[in-house]
Amino acid sequence: MCLLTLGTDCLVRGNCLCQTYPNDAYMKQITAMMAGIVVEVLVKPGDSIGDNQDVVILESMKMQLPVPANSSGTVAEIKVLPGDFVNEGDPLVTLN
Repeated sequence: MCLLTLGTDCLVRGNCLCQTYPNDAYMKQITAMMAGIVVEVLVKPGDSIGDNQDVVILESMKMQLPVPANSSGTVAEIKVLPGDFVNEGDPLVTLN
């Protein structure tokens, strides 16, 4: 289960694959849906991405899992590199 929040207000509860948290009024973060190792980063800063576009590939329990964006935007920052270990909820990509 994931939670989409804006500050402390819950916006959506459901079975989605990633969480998007606004960092401030214009920035959103795509976070890891589970602990794993970053296999590949599919976007770079400045890329325009669409809703549900895969941005990172994680490996967990010997499975490779794509992490999709929950909203469209422009990639502002990549927070991880291939080979990094991430925990559930860790930020992967920041969007404008």
